[in-house]
Amino acid sequence: MSRDKVLEDLEKEVAEALTAASEDFPRIFEDQRRAYGKQCLGKLRLVTRSSHRVFRYLGKGDVVEAQEEFAYCQRYYGELIASLEALPQLIAAEIANDAGQELTEAAMGIVFYPVLVGEKELSEVALPSCKDLNTTPQAWLAGVADFSSEISKLAEQIRARLVRRGLAKISERSLGDRLLAITDGIQKYFDRYDESYPKILNASNRRFQGYHAKERLVGGSAAWAAKMLNDINDDESLYNKEIEE
Repeated sequence: MSRDKVLEDLEKEVAEALTAASEDFPRIFEDQRRAYGKQCLGKLRLVTRSSHRVFRYLGKGDVVEAQEEFAYCQRYYGELIASLEALPQLIAAEIANDAGQELTEAAMGIVFYPVLVGEKELSEVALPSCKDLNTTPQAWLAGVADFSSEISKLAEQIRARLVRRGLAKISERSLGDRLLAITDGIQKYFDRYDESYPKILNASNRRFQGYHAKERLVGGSAAWAAKMLNDINDDESLYNKEIEE
């Protein structure tokens, strides 16, 4: 038998042996593909949509609608977590972290809204922990980082839609002061983890979703809040100058 024939037979035998040892793989992979596409990703989209809607309602000052939407977000999240058992652990963990991040972001919006608009002090509200939300610590941290960005956008919406129209009791300056204090506080909190745990705290392997990316997001949010406050100060100075003239 020629050398080429021997190698050809060996190649065939290797492929057949591997196929025999993994004969259940096509069924397993098809089940996982269906679970991933039809169940998990669908539920993740619902969690994300509800999280975004929470901030949309808060920007209009509609706290009741925001709370109702957050309840939907919690329900979709619970259904998603229950459906992850059919997926490989690594994929399931990443989807759970993505969803937990969105859930945490929305939860922080609900809790911090009355603090931002001056209706309550932080000591009067209870921040939900990762145990309360049934998320991983990593997802919770990533959600808080994303919240720091969302609260800046939220403050601008409140300023334009509510404060300037006389629909909110808080002044522009007080709103800006509270926003800056909140974002600076979040940045101060994140600073404690900067040198020790960045690799462990990564909630995702996706680009721009690592811990340092989230930390930069928090820093940018604080800078944006400071800019908003400067804009408010400039507006007040211009208004006072016009009054004097």
